[in-house]
Amino acid sequence: MTHRVSMVGLSLGGHIGYVAATEFDLAEVAVFYGGWLPSTDIPISRPEPTLSLTPNLTGRVLFLVGEEDHVVPPAQHTLLNSAEN
Repeated sequence: MTHRVSMVGLSLGGHIGYVAATEFDLAEVAVFYGGWLPSTDIPISRPEPTLSLTPNLTGRVLFLVGEEDHVVPPAQHTLLNSAEN
């Protein structure tokens, strides 16, 4: 029997969870307030934005963010919603 694991991350931990979901065969990842995915503002999201790794996802992703979150501004919501796997 093969077991797949899941991951939950909050803020930077959510960003790390998203990266992990693109590198490992995770069943699901829950990203809460995961900032900086469509930018290169932090070292883990360089040289290309982490969001560009979306085609590598093998499991499900639940991304939750507040409408007025200062780390994930509304302009980025559209980018996150349109990312395709």
